[in-house]
Amino acid sequence: MGSAEEQRFRRRRTRIRGKRQTAGERCDGARERSTVDPATGGRLVLGERERDVDLLEQAELLRKVPMFSKLDVSKLKLLAFTSQLMTFEDGEVLFRVGAPADCAYVIMGGEVDVVAETDQGEIVATSLGRNELCGEMGVLSKSARTATIRARGHVAALRISDDAFVRLLTENPSVAMDVMKQLSDKIAKSFRQYEELSNELQRLEGEAPAGLGS
Repeated sequence: MGSAEEQRFRRRRTRIRGKRQTAGERCDGARERSTVDPATGGRLVLGERERDVDLLEQAELLRKVPMFSKLDVSKLKLLAFTSQLMTFEDGEVLFRVGAPADCAYVIMGGEVDVVAETDQGEIVATSLGRNELCGEMGVLSKSARTATIRARGHVAALRISDDAFVRLLTENPSVAMDVMKQLSDKIAKSFRQYEELSNELQRLEGEAPAGLGS
């Protein structure tokens, strides 16, 4: 990150440290609290324990994510500070098809379904789990979402804004390589699924005359 941004990060971190007691008082004694993000319906984790945990601990948590494992501590701390840890419950939507791609998510825990819309209704095209990315294609191509991402059970996800995500890739080749690998794997998986669906449709079409004649 640039020196100017690092200076802003240090100043903002100092201000937040100075507000810790006030933030804790607003929790009315609760150790964990969250607020609903109006854009997604997910909850931003704002509990005293999560919000005020030392950035070094958050950085160590991010280091366990393979794509971030080679980042140095300062960059991990900056990533933790500029991203948002969010939680979603079963059936809640991270983003919907057609929506602007303003962020990418890293799944920190749980699983999400990739839901596609067809003439016959919604189908679950695939699922994504811990340490996997979702939403990065729209961010990189600057296009609208091509699918809906829905939580399957309780999900914790790190929300990274589009600008921060692109900057993360351009400034860190190891992260960019990991994202490229994930994209390649997704494309290959999508192609295999397309072939399987095409074969299944051909099989059903071939059986249709026999069914009608029986």
